[in-house]
Amino acid sequence: MQDILKSNKINNTFNYFKDLLNFYQKLHNISELNIIEFQGKDYLFFTVDKYILQNENNIQYFKEIYLYVDKNLKQITFNSVAKNLKTIGNKLFFIKDLKYLKEKDLNWGIFYFDLEYPFEPILLINDKDIKEYFDKEELNEFNINLIDYRFINNKIFLILRKSLIKSNFKFQDNNLNQVRVIEDIFYRYDPSFYLDSYDILFIKDFNDNKIFKKEFNCIINSFEVIYNESNQTEDILFIANLNYNKLPIDIFNELYFYDYNQDKLNKIETFDGFKLDLRKYDNNKNRFSFIGYEIKNKDNFQKFKQSVNDSYTFLEFFKENTNKLITQEIFEQKYYSIYLIDLDFKDSCYKLKKIEKLVNDDIFIGNHLLRDIPILGFKTYKWVSKNAIAFTQTRNANVFINLIDINNKSIVSFGNYFKGDILDYCVKENKIYLVGVNLFNKDKSINYLPEIFEIDLTLKNVNKLTNFNEELSKEIEGIGISAIKVLEYEKDGADAWTIYKDDLIKGDIFYIHGGPHAAYGNTIMLEFIILANNGYRVFFSNPKGSVSYTLDFANCIIGKWMNEDLNHIKNIIDSIKLKFNIKDLVVAGGSYRGYMSAALISKFNIFKGAVCERGVYNLLSFISTTDFPLFWLPYFKKNNIFELLDISPIKYYENIDTNVLIIHSEGDFRCPISQAEELYTLLKINNKNNKIVRFIRFPIDTNHDMSRTSNIYYKSLRISYILQFLNEIFND
Repeated sequence: MQDILKSNKINNTFNYFKDLLNFYQKLHNISELNIIEFQGKDYLFFTVDKYILQNENNIQYFKEIYLYVDKNLKQITFNSVAKNLKTIGNKLFFIKDLKYLKEKDLNWGIFYFDLEYPFEPILLINDKDIKEYFDKEELNEFNINLIDYRFINNKIFLILRKSLIKSNFKFQDNNLNQVRVIEDIFYRYDPSFYLDSYDILFIKDFNDNKIFKKEFNCIINSFEVIYNESNQTEDILFIANLNYNKLPIDIFNELYFYDYNQDKLNKIETFDGFKLDLRKYDNNKNRFSFIGYEIKNKDNFQKFKQSVNDSYTFLEFFKENTNKLITQEIFEQKYYSIYLIDLDFKDSCYKLKKIEKLVNDDIFIGNHLLRDIPILGFKTYKWVSKNAIAFTQTRNANVFINLIDINNKSIVSFGNYFKGDILDYCVKENKIYLVGVNLFNKDKSINYLPEIFEIDLTLKNVNKLTNFNEELSKEIEGIGISAIKVLEYEKDGADAWTIYKDDLIKGDIFYIHGGPHAAYGNTIMLEFIILANNGYRVFFSNPKGSVSYTLDFANCIIGKWMNEDLNHIKNIIDSIKLKFNIKDLVVAGGSYRGYMSAALISKFNIFKGAVCERGVYNLLSFISTTDFPLFWLPYFKKNNIFELLDISPIKYYENIDTNVLIIHSEGDFRCPISQAEELYTLLKINNKNNKIVRFIRFPIDTNHDMSRTSNIYYKSLRISYILQFLNEIFND
């Protein structure tokens, strides 16, 4: 590691790296909160992520299951990676990574704990058992990955994803298998597998050890299994786009009933539009729910649907349909609702009896805040009784839990109890349990790092149940965060913040969030905390284009990049510089933030430096090389693709006269590595005043989401390079 950093001739980076590795390994990320009522007690199960640093070349990752009951905390798995927790009756099911056993063809297994016995994990099935039912030649060419599972009537129902193994292009007798005929460039959406992936329904009956296997030529969005008393069998409902390989857009998702005993597939008519996240309440075979968005322009959409046929490729689809409908119904931000459906089982098939919209269009359902820790196993909404559904809502800079009565559609919000970010939650009668981060709570308490909280609705109080991150919290004592008001926000109604350490301000940096349709908020941003702890005051904001305020606020920048957005952010920066008397400011961000950082320095020579990460710098080349080729063209509302160059930072590269740090991943297929190469090359050519122009290139096993989901080795190294860059330019 030291040799790598020394070869780049960057001083102090290794010291930052060591400190950050020690910092990250103390972080405990809590997720997958589940609850079981057993013998009159609430059993809380959840997972905790943690890293253990053996040495600089050996970082081990664990995801352990914990139990909280009777105010006692107990760890029930050890030295493992356990995930995808499900509670069924008195059993807790989970998937366990078995790669550490180093047994050939063994990768994972489904286990369960039974609360009536000691906590000893019982193996139900593993992937080696499943692979026995696939041809050996097939397994040489395809991966078989577990996507989701259900357990009912002593039968396991699995959704497996069969994906083409990335070719190594080795010389062999059957070399023709490695040559691909490309008919549609959309394969970049799935860069390793060339879209030769589809889902398999696999069922094992443990009563008689019978196996059922069905391959679908599509990706299944979500599925449920219910017991049908009329014919005493299990019925399967799922949401999918059966034309996925041609038009992989969720707008074509439909609800289907599959009778696996007779191998019959039937569509259940609902409405045209987006449908996802199918759920049931226990084993009620008639009542379901899903999240959806109903197409508003029905007449136009019917014409649109008629034009879609099997001969379409993805590129042909956009060539023929670049009309206003596509922009409005696919690209613009929208608020989804929760739909309740009642089904009848008639003539050996399910038919729609009734469909109800439970939530109005003015509620932004789900958790949409940006954070730099992964949020795993999170459920946007959950059935909590046969008459009530709990769901999360993002409003302004916070996430709230709401409870809706499905009979009268009344909604009760618990936003006054906990103000911040909710990473997972369970609702049990008069108690709400949640994993959260709260920066501006009602009682003035601040928890920068995730912990489990209990909201007692009877006593109307909030209790913190765990202290997993107590040690790390002590390391960041003295960090302050405050909301700030600037002129631009007072008239637009959005938010801005600053995070800092009072006695240590070596420089100022302004972060722009990605998306652009996303939002910062009262949640965990370790990167900002680390920068503040190292003496840098961080400003961050939700400018135009941010979600969670209004749809108009989110959509007002569509077709107006480097215009509406650029001017708004520039005005915010000017106001902050004036308010805080800032002379030198660095602008930073990734993805759209990388684009906007480059755009700002190409238009305004007022910055001390810029950190441009995983960005888009040439929109003309971007739309044909991203994993959504041409998908963005209607979004930009351009009739001629060459017009995209006019809103690309590289067109104005000669104006850039500041220090620039470029960070990009070779495995980034959303914003390909070529974007960084173009910007870096032009900046080096144009560097007239000996400014720092540095390009940090991360390897193929990282991707567009590196800053959030990669391991702590890459996270620590990435922030080390940023700290070193800031240290150089603020001490020149």
